[in-house]
Amino acid sequence: MIDSPYDEIGLRNLEDFLLKNYGLRVKPDELLTLLKFIKERAKLRGIPVGPDTVDNLLKIPEERRRFVSLITNKESSFFREPAQFKALSDLIFPELLKKRQPLFIWSAGCSTGEEPYTIAIVAKETNTPVRILGTDVDELALERAKVGVYRSWALRNLPTHIRNKYFVQVSEDEFQISPEIRQMVNFKHHNLISQFTPHPEIKLGWDIIFCRNVLIYFHTEIAIDVFRRLHSALDKDGYLFLSSTELFFGQLAGIPSERLNNIFVFRKAK
Repeated sequence: MIDSPYDEIGLRNLEDFLLKNYGLRVKPDELLTLLKFIKERAKLRGIPVGPDTVDNLLKIPEERRRFVSLITNKESSFFREPAQFKALSDLIFPELLKKRQPLFIWSAGCSTGEEPYTIAIVAKETNTPVRILGTDVDELALERAKVGVYRSWALRNLPTHIRNKYFVQVSEDEFQISPEIRQMVNFKHHNLISQFTPHPEIKLGWDIIFCRNVLIYFHTEIAIDVFRRLHSALDKDGYLFLSSTELFFGQLAGIPSERLNNIFVFRKAK
């Protein structure tokens, strides 16, 4: 509900801010909720409500980090879409290891770390030498990822022997991933809509990129651009994983997916 003469301006400013900085197109009711949050934080900061409230609050680094953490999706779990990780262990790792090692893997939009740690577990179980980078726009989520403590719900897809081997229970409903897995992943703050992609150590391209359940939240044109840049960041014969609900972005970008057993992936041409 609009309850201030400045709310219309605030909503427009907020919509522009989200699209320009994070590629997000947000529904009107969600925008109202976010604007209410911003006004409450501004009031706590002693920032007057007016046409520049959004800009004035979000130029404060701490408040921007808090806001970004609010707008990002943190629904994740270990071994999400397990068929992809089975293909990784049974087919992709053995194939790529014939050509080079270690393998350089980027988990883009990794949130609180479940995905890159899953990759690390698969690599450990298959004795695959890897270098893993996890990136996200949410700095607060990355801090949680580095600690590696998760509630049992995030571990619901884990086989019992994997849970017992790589996790230690630290409270009634919390488990911490083992140091040997934590040290396999480096985390870095990164915004996917920036006009650059991080490069692996030494190499010019990534062997494997995971970017799942991320593009779906972007404005379509921005998602297509990000997809193309992810694909171009692969090394020759490299693999790009999206979630099963995001494969259409490849079609929109004019890059077909390839079937690998019962999953679909994108590959860099030889």
